[in-house]
Amino acid sequence: MNTNSKITLLGTVSDIKVLNNNRTAAGIILDVDNNQILIDPGIGTIIRADNAKIELKNINIILSSTSDTIYTNDINAVIEHTNKDIHLICSKELIKHDESILTSKHAKNLKIVTVEEEKQTSIRGIDIQAINNKVGISYKINTSKFVLGYITKAKYNKNFVEWFKDANILIINTTLNKPEKNSSYLDIEEITELIREVAPELVILNGFSEKTIKADPLDISRKIKQELQKNKQVITKTQILPAKELMTINPEAYNIRLKQKNLKGFFQ
Repeated sequence: MNTNSKITLLGTVSDIKVLNNNRTAAGIILDVDNNQILIDPGIGTIIRADNAKIELKNINIILSSTSDTIYTNDINAVIEHTNKDIHLICSKELIKHDESILTSKHAKNLKIVTVEEEKQTSIRGIDIQAINNKVGISYKINTSKFVLGYITKAKYNKNFVEWFKDANILIINTTLNKPEKNSSYLDIEEITELIREVAPELVILNGFSEKTIKADPLDISRKIKQELQKNKQVITKTQILPAKELMTINPEAYNIRLKQKNLKGFFQ
């Protein structure tokens, strides 16, 4: 397994309406600390992993944010491609095999941790914190190189914001251009405020809906940045990127604290 850290965004949508040859709901692969983590093995994960030349047999941790089909469709196929020594963190709904995609046969040999409200667990040297606010599970992944926050469905509140304060990178599924009553996703205003409060080095907007694709994810990214820059007294250095299929990121480039530590050692 490659010892260099890498994030690979296999897919870019969370809306079945916009699935096509150019956009899938494939998951996210995180290579770090001699582990390979798969987040949300949605529709297209198997194909996109092959496109990216990623060997799924190396996956040893799967994180699931919701039991929705769009996010879990390829989970059984992924399990069949692995070496079977897999930890799965998910909601209780995903292991109700008569109701979800995950079959009892495929779940049989998994090391499963379910999240009802909050759960913190350490797997192979990686500290994974999960918060389930009844609409979905958000994750904070603490590695030796960086801290990654992953948000799909979530409810915005002060405690939720505080939870991500030490994250260097945020990946946020972006489906709403404006507030919508009873929506499970954060709207653009909430995402903007979250970025303002957390001030991560990098934000990747992902999981687009039909609405956000029509609005143009690049344009949304620019508008969020412009809104953040309105406050002249607070300089926002966060880089905001719209996800692209098969996009790869070097996450260590976005950990200022690690860079400072390395430079300090260099100049001693």
